[in-house]
Amino acid sequence: MKLNRKWVLSILLLVAVLIAAWWLLSKKSTPVPVTTAAPNIATYKVTAGGSAGMTSFDGVVESVRQSTIAAQVAGNVVQINVRAGDRVRAGQPLLRIDGQAAEQAAIAARAEYERQVMLYNKKYISKAALDQAKVQMSAATAQAGFFLIKAPFSGVITDVNAKLGEMAMPGMPLLQMFDPSAMRVSAQVPQSQLTQVPSSVTARVELSGMTDANQWLVPASMEVIPAVDARTHSGTIRLPLKPTNVDLVPGTFARVWMELPANANPASPTIWIPAASVVRRGEMNAVYVKSAQGVFLLRQVRIGQTQADKVQILTGVSVDEEVALDPQAAASAESESKK
Repeated sequence: MKLNRKWVLSILLLVAVLIAAWWLLSKKSTPVPVTTAAPNIATYKVTAGGSAGMTSFDGVVESVRQSTIAAQVAGNVVQINVRAGDRVRAGQPLLRIDGQAAEQAAIAARAEYERQVMLYNKKYISKAALDQAKVQMSAATAQAGFFLIKAPFSGVITDVNAKLGEMAMPGMPLLQMFDPSAMRVSAQVPQSQLTQVPSSVTARVELSGMTDANQWLVPASMEVIPAVDARTHSGTIRLPLKPTNVDLVPGTFARVWMELPANANPASPTIWIPAASVVRRGEMNAVYVKSAQGVFLLRQVRIGQTQADKVQILTGVSVDEEVALDPQAAASAESESKK
């Protein structure tokens, strides 16, 4: 009996020790992480500059002249001379359809016409019958010429729909091509902003995925289509592009930037910052923005025009934010804050 009491007292004592140890450990304060503030680095406070706002509209690259070449007559495709991506000259043979039947029909129609001429000269048929024979001969001869497909203008082949040996029927698409020397960008503009589009050409076209030298294009002119889509409540603007060495293809995404009056887009003020604040890493542009905790963080931006020692920021920073004037010092401060 005494032995059992000793075991009970030992267990109770052990439990008391464990409870006391847990209480002491829970009383210890948890370390609070300390954020190291950035050193004294000069910054530039972003402000809205000018009375106009830079506004963007999504657009697409188009060819002013593009064509789908369709078959005019029936026949087997016996020759294809081009592939997608080939550059061709106006009048260059592209494709041939088997025209033996049409050629034989043209020969027969010519022979029939000559026979009708002889009959007419002998006063056996009327002038109307002779004219009918001439029309049939002309139609058969013209149809025979449709079997050799030629390029209607100089350009680039975008697709070859026809396949060697297949039967082509009238109206069937054979090839598609466009003229790369005459390109334009079409963009949709909301009806509320359509009247704010300037009459003079102040727009610039941004092409994604291009190098800095080819990223921005200046249009030759601008045309506002006098119609509004009833479904989208937007109008269309077209910007013919100046000749460029950039290989543009129809369907490429483009963004049109233009200056609109401040009341046309008050949410997008024009922002300019010192050019020295911009960090350029390959095709990426960024700035070091000072956070509320005083830490500099690298943030990607999209830049616009450059004037003297300042650069226009299209997206990436907002008014009243602070950017580092010395990106190298800000980068060192950012590295120190992460340690």
